[in-house]
Amino acid sequence: NLVYAINFTAASWRNDASICSDNAMYRVLSGIRVNVQDTYTNSANAMMRGASITGNVMLIDPDFWASVLQRTAYGIYLVWSSAKSIEGIVIANNVIEYNVYSGSNSTIATLASAGIIYNRSSGSTTPVDRNVVITGNSIRGSIGPGIAFSAGAITGLVVNANQIMDCGHATVAGVSASYTAGILVSSTILINAKFSDNNIIDTRSNGAMQYGIYWLASSSSSDCEITDNNVVLSNTTTALSLSIGTTNTGAPYIRHRAKSGTATTRNTVLGSSGRVVAYGSEWIDVAAGSTTKETAAPSGATWA
Repeated sequence: NLVYAINFTAASWRNDASICSDNAMYRVLSGIRVNVQDTYTNSANAMMRGASITGNVMLIDPDFWASVLQRTAYGIYLVWSSAKSIEGIVIANNVIEYNVYSGSNSTIATLASAGIIYNRSSGSTTPVDRNVVITGNSIRGSIGPGIAFSAGAITGLVVNANQIMDCGHATVAGVSASYTAGILVSSTILINAKFSDNNIIDTRSNGAMQYGIYWLASSSSSDCEITDNNVVLSNTTTALSLSIGTTNTGAPYIRHRAKSGTATTRNTVLGSSGRVVAYGSEWIDVAAGSTTKETAAPSGATWA
């Protein structure tokens, strides 16, 4: 039993072609931490290029560690504090399961306790990371979001065909509703990003998941798509299957089938208060049997 199972770091010098695959981790507090630090001043080249995290299986058990240490409980944590870019990262076909968490520790970091989290902290310089793929992962029961992006900038991101179930814990004190999302994007600059065909489900009777996808990307984002994700939430009173921020979030193109929650009414989610999406975006209300499209070019909040 380990606090975290695997921690690998790229520091000072470039690290290429790293592989972390086919490991089994049992009753750990956290799974895999990729910690990219930087003390070398030349930012011309990528700090890490070509990394694969695939086929790992982990059981996260926060309560088991409660008497010793309980601060973060993540599956895979990409934490960048380098002034250089990261290029060519694939996270695929990992199984991340959580034992049921009692919610007893109010200091646990809910955002950092995501199934998979990308977190960029780089001071005054924000390098652009490139070619990041997160696909085919199974995540169940995370304390925070299923998959989360916090700050930083990525060109060429694919989040595809992930199974995300029962994420977000309702009893953690002060937890933000956005941290219960299946997929959370917060302040990250995304260029040419595609979120598609993810299966996001909440099966719990307490309906802890407040969002399927919570999109609050930076206004500098562009050419992003959120399409054909299947979202089914047990909270059909207040939960939103898709939420686009009330300020400019890069006007993503969306094609969304609203099947549960208050989000079956498009105006609840998109309305006209700055929730701008790309021209031609589609909102499909399954219950009403209707489809509306955004008609203002190149982006806007005009639906017909």
